[in-house]
Amino acid sequence: MTRLLLVLLVLVMPVGALAQGNPVVGAPLGSNDPEDIVPPPLAGPAPMPSTPQEQDQLRELLVGKTVHGMGSGRIGQVSDIVVAADQRVTNVVIQVDAALDPDQANLAVPWTWIRSQLDAPTLVVPWNPALVAWLTAPGRSRQTVAQAAPPLPEREAYQQQAAAELDQWRDRVEDQSRVLDKRDTGLRQLRLAYGAARDRWERLTQADDSGWSVEQGKLQADLDALRESWTEVAEAR
Repeated sequence: MTRLLLVLLVLVMPVGALAQGNPVVGAPLGSNDPEDIVPPPLAGPAPMPSTPQEQDQLRELLVGKTVHGMGSGRIGQVSDIVVAADQRVTNVVIQVDAALDPDQANLAVPWTWIRSQLDAPTLVVPWNPALVAWLTAPGRSRQTVAQAAPPLPEREAYQQQAAAELDQWRDRVEDQSRVLDKRDTGLRQLRLAYGAARDRWERLTQADDSGWSVEQGKLQADLDALRESWTEVAEAR
């Protein structure tokens, strides 16, 4: 082969808090040949649910959620998170439906793949069926290679961007709720506008291909209304 390959062997996590087997750190690719995986670093520093209570809340939010591969339907569900010694959440563990070897059923993906999807009903990871089969094959070494996630398709990318923006709006609304009287008309309108945009995002993520563009346009309108409500509250202060 004439291509330049950069192969990084990544030691997988110890058992830790996992209930079944050591997680294999996996990666997306179009081939099931491990020599064809070109791996930049796994992930940067994760946000810090830094207390046991926050970690428990994160587990409650994620464990059991369905996980889809990129354009390949369900591949499994979240079974746990991995917390480093410094209390950073480093990985999310996926229990793969089709694993033939129970010891290979848990695949640990970087937290940075998941953090923008926390409110999504279904999580998406950039894997194809060939890679899942390779990672979960009986007797697979506890060392494998890893690669940063490729760009998401337009639909998933937009949904994640909108989710991140709504998270920022949630924080702003909560900040205003702490300083304004709950009977304040502007605050009530702001909360209603945020709720409408959040509900619209939920409908967007559940829309089929024929209705997705319509819901996207409605979400943009709801976000515009949310910005207008915010401006009115800011000007009133």
